[in-house]
Amino acid sequence: MQTCPKCGAPLEQVYSPEGISEKCPQCDYHHDELADLLAQTDFEKDELTPIDRLSASQRRHYMLSMTMTLKLMTILEGLLVLCTLISLLFRNALISYIFLGVVLVIAVYLIHGYLNIRRRLGLDSEEQEMIIIDMLNQDYQMKLLSEKHKTKLGCSLAYLKYLRTLKKEGLPYRFKTDPLYHDRIMSRVRKETNMNRRIEIQNYKNTIASLYSQREETLKRLKASMFKDYGYHVAISFKLGIVIINGHEYRFDEINSAEMMNHVYDDEEEVVIKDGYFKAPEDFNVLPHSQDAMNKHDKVTYDEESGVYKHYAFVEPVTEMKKVKRCDAMNIIVETYNGKEIIPIIDQMMDVTTPAYIAKQNDCYNVTGGLRRVARAGMPKQIPDLLADKQVAKLSEDMEKTQDQLIQLLKTPVVYKVPEEYREKE
Repeated sequence: MQTCPKCGAPLEQVYSPEGISEKCPQCDYHHDELADLLAQTDFEKDELTPIDRLSASQRRHYMLSMTMTLKLMTILEGLLVLCTLISLLFRNALISYIFLGVVLVIAVYLIHGYLNIRRRLGLDSEEQEMIIIDMLNQDYQMKLLSEKHKTKLGCSLAYLKYLRTLKKEGLPYRFKTDPLYHDRIMSRVRKETNMNRRIEIQNYKNTIASLYSQREETLKRLKASMFKDYGYHVAISFKLGIVIINGHEYRFDEINSAEMMNHVYDDEEEVVIKDGYFKAPEDFNVLPHSQDAMNKHDKVTYDEESGVYKHYAFVEPVTEMKKVKRCDAMNIIVETYNGKEIIPIIDQMMDVTTPAYIAKQNDCYNVTGGLRRVARAGMPKQIPDLLADKQVAKLSEDMEKTQDQLIQLLKTPVVYKVPEEYREKE
């Protein structure tokens, strides 16, 4: 078991959805190797290539730029037009027709070239990047060749030789000699490799969170099986030495006392000794208009056969006032180490002679008795270790193994391999 580097006390393992860390119970020391490694591992910002840094206007500028061949053809077209005009000036028809034919051929080529420039704007971003890389690589190669060859013609011939070699050797030669193309391929490799590493790390983190959730559910189930529910938000475990009151958890030695408070008072209510009844009916030829002649509870019906109204006089019931006892509050007051907990049993008015009140009173005696037993018992001598349960131990072990694998992965440097098609054959 590892010890605290500050105070030397044994470290405790702390389980969380993010993993297992170590904490000192006697000081503020806390060590989380996994969190430290994850903080050092940043794949969110992949390295940008020079092509990625180009703005939209710069990309459009390259798309509309002419190639070297198109530039040469444009110059040649101008020279031929000039020669055609000169030949016409000296009235040499044959030479004029020859120059004019060549001018038309070159004009068709130039029109095709200009249309091709416009077509580039409709290409997707990847195809546009390849065109820009070709242009930038041409500038780069010409700059290198200018250091070896003094004349532009020598540079141009050497560049044509480079293009023939590039076509012959293929992708490995271009990957080796074209730095922008090299950066583009390796940028793609880095992004794919980093994405795969992110997915692998996230899978490990999801597995750790799932194992932690299963472990916590198992612990809750085991713990709940050791509690007796007394109702009224009170549960007691005499095996664990824990009592739960109103959602708050206390050790047995943190409960001082439990007292029952019952608010009973005297009251009066009206009791019916003799029920009211209707007298025999009296006949009326017409409905009486005087309200004084009738009681508000009297009934009057019309007999169609005899054609008379029948009046049923109501005799009021006989009542008397009777003394009763009522309860409007019954609580249990629990004295804890840091205050009080109030457990409400009755919070509305009830007659103490009713079966409902007697049932509540019995519940109150039962809960109070259990809490008083808790206050007297103290902590049990042997408390079962829930972490020693086979299922919990297996989940803890799986969680530790998964975290160790993730830590080992984070410590392993990321290797960006050159794709097979870009490697030179040995």
